[in-house]
Amino acid sequence: MCDRAVDLACGPSGNGVKRRRRSRLLPLWLLALALVAPQGAAESTREFTEGDRRYAFTAAFDVDAPTERVLDLLYDFEHLQRYSRRSQSELLDQGPNWQRVRFTHTSWLWTLRATMKRRLDREAGCVWFEMESAERSGLPIPLPTASSGYFCVAPGDAGQRVTYRQVGEAGSSMLAATWMRYARREAIAFAEDLESYLRTHAL
Repeated sequence: MCDRAVDLACGPSGNGVKRRRRSRLLPLWLLALALVAPQGAAESTREFTEGDRRYAFTAAFDVDAPTERVLDLLYDFEHLQRYSRRSQSELLDQGPNWQRVRFTHTSWLWTLRATMKRRLDREAGCVWFEMESAERSGLPIPLPTASSGYFCVAPGDAGQRVTYRQVGEAGSSMLAATWMRYARREAIAFAEDLESYLRTHAL
């Protein structure tokens, strides 16, 4: 007697053996379809993790453009101002393949200014950045003590795979939880603006 909960190939017509044979062939058909089906582009990803006064954010997406073009968009200050529109950016100094930029983040309750050193590494396909100083005014949100990361470009499924990663640490504060929620929201919004800008201006 067939137990339908165990062997769904069994049927009232007594053709359970034939159906089991067909069911064994099903994985082969699925494998064949997978091999001939066109592969889609890798999906955009965003991940925010937090720990004791520390957070990390990683975003990745594909851009259909040459590596050099994507690096120019990521590094040139005129483009940086546009895709980081949620903060005010000011070019303080620059040299061959490096910039010093001050970012000002303003909310209703506080203002945070961070000075970052940015470096273009065409050989590695990356723009590296690291915080040099930070100051705040308004409510005593946690003051960043370290922040660094990169924008890197590598061959992907649909053009170039852009990966953005930032790791930060902050001092202690009663507003630590509030600050972390703010940091998460701003990081995700920045990644969305970055992806939209690069895809729009890459060609």
